[in-house]
Amino acid sequence: MRKRYFVIGCILIFIVSLVTVLCIHEREAHKDVCNLKVYKAILGCKVRPVKEMKMRVGENEYLIPLPKSAARVQDEIFVTRTTDLDEYFDKTLPASGWKRYDNFGDVHVIKNDNGKDTVLFLAKPYSKSYMMINYKSL
Repeated sequence: MRKRYFVIGCILIFIVSLVTVLCIHEREAHKDVCNLKVYKAILGCKVRPVKEMKMRVGENEYLIPLPKSAARVQDEIFVTRTTDLDEYFDKTLPASGWKRYDNFGDVHVIKNDNGKDTVLFLAKPYSKSYMMINYKSL
């Protein structure tokens, strides 16, 4: 019985330590209150990333690829590593029929190959290592 309590205690200490380390590490550059939903998504970036999302653009519905380590925070809001964005714009989007057309600061205009349908991609730094990305259709 004591052995079981010891194991359960060790597991709880590990979980609390992991969340604390993540919060301290990511709060170096971001001074907001530690948002548990975002940190679950950050953990999801490493464990189970989301590959693509469905989005209605104009009259059509598309499967839009996501950066390789993206995880969903809300409907069209994701968190990803900052290092993955260059590969995303240079390789992932063109391979699936989308390309970056223009950008205005943190807002990137993405168009598909036919040039008709447009998606806005907003990349906002969340911390030193991660970005919040948001997709909006036009």
